[in-house]
Amino acid sequence: MALFRTRPPSVPHALSRRQFLRQTLLAAAVTAGGAILSACGGSTPATPTAGVATKPGATAVTGAATGTSATAAPVTSSKGGKLTVGVYAYVPQGIPFDQVVKTYTTKYPNVQIDVQPLGNDITSDSAAFVQRMVAETQAKRSSYDLIAGPTTWIEVAPLAKLGAIDTIESYVPRTLLDDLYDPVRKGVTFSDGKIYSMPWWADVVGYMYRKSMLTTALGSDTPPQTWDDVVTYASTLKSKLPDKSAYGADWPQSHRLFLPILTTMTSSIYTSDGIWNADDPAFLQALELVKKLVPYMPASAQQDLGSSKAFQAGNVAMATYWPTQVLRAIQAGQPKDDIVMSANPKSKQAGTLFWNADVIIPKYSPNKEEAGRFMNEALLADFTVEKTYDNWKILPYKSINEKYQSRLPDWAKPLVGQISTGAPIPMNPYWLNFEQPIFKEEAEKMILQGQSTADTQKNIASRIKAGYKDFKG
Repeated sequence: MALFRTRPPSVPHALSRRQFLRQTLLAAAVTAGGAILSACGGSTPATPTAGVATKPGATAVTGAATGTSATAAPVTSSKGGKLTVGVYAYVPQGIPFDQVVKTYTTKYPNVQIDVQPLGNDITSDSAAFVQRMVAETQAKRSSYDLIAGPTTWIEVAPLAKLGAIDTIESYVPRTLLDDLYDPVRKGVTFSDGKIYSMPWWADVVGYMYRKSMLTTALGSDTPPQTWDDVVTYASTLKSKLPDKSAYGADWPQSHRLFLPILTTMTSSIYTSDGIWNADDPAFLQALELVKKLVPYMPASAQQDLGSSKAFQAGNVAMATYWPTQVLRAIQAGQPKDDIVMSANPKSKQAGTLFWNADVIIPKYSPNKEEAGRFMNEALLADFTVEKTYDNWKILPYKSINEKYQSRLPDWAKPLVGQISTGAPIPMNPYWLNFEQPIFKEEAEKMILQGQSTADTQKNIASRIKAGYKDFKG
């Protein structure tokens, strides 16, 4: 089965990412005819791979696109004509995009849609993609009317800062934006108070486990409800099933364990400047919990998706991941009926972390009105919503999930319930630029070299403040 992007982007080398983001933000002050700063040492920006333009697919789809209740007020100022849609390569791997287009053009036969695949690798091509978009903006042109697939805090934030994309508020119904869950809307609102991207779907961090292993070790397949329960469960599982790892997570990646824990301990994750509030007492508590959990993890937990791969091999009982990793385990041959996705465990409060795949309109898009209508009616149509859930993604819209409540897959129900209390990575470049690289270095000192949790917190706090000052100055 073809899938959507199966994991959030891993973090590239801190220096190159730092150079890219810092330089592109500085480029915002450059005049339209100025040179674009290079991501790495002045190299020429690469052009994202574009496939041959595709026509709407031949596969028939019964009926026209039917809008959800979130799209009850469609944009009416469309002029039709040609619409060029840039699509990240991973999108049609999971959604039959040709059928999405065919369904839309069946309803609007005067619209000609040209789909241009973008071969962007999120870990290596983001800088070149942003620079290409800025170059087109400076030339007052755009190759696309809209682009589907970028991530809010990777490409969208610098594109908004550099003026390369337009706000979407004029091109989608207000009801659509009002229908976003509050944390989602907050996460896509830029520092100027405007919204530059439409969240299409969300990956939400939850808790997956093997029912049979819990039953064997604990006498029940009821999942842990709190992080204290997780530690208790893990201790029992380790003693009862010594040949298995009781728990798994990608502990060096802050957005895959540390931040999902922190969201359950405090509502003050970020300062007014948008950086981690590392002086908060909850920050130390979350570090202590991470350190307490690591001994229950497989040796591969330090690697990217290492615990997920161990789970896929049947060697892990419980793990913190997002739904696609459950699907990966099923595809690897683990029994579907034995794997469950539940909500992120609680601490002082319910919470979790999520990230979005977005849709954007370039500043000089030739057909913004039609782009807005396609975003609103095609990408959130009933057919597309069903395919999105078929591919283990969460829709971040209240009325859509209310409408589909009775049809939501079992894995989705607890995560839909948590997205309203979850926390996104903010729409700024700080996490990629310095927060995650600093966390990884200090967490490895804590886990691998015996650095105390107190020193780890102190080091992270001071280094993030210094990183922020350096980045701004």
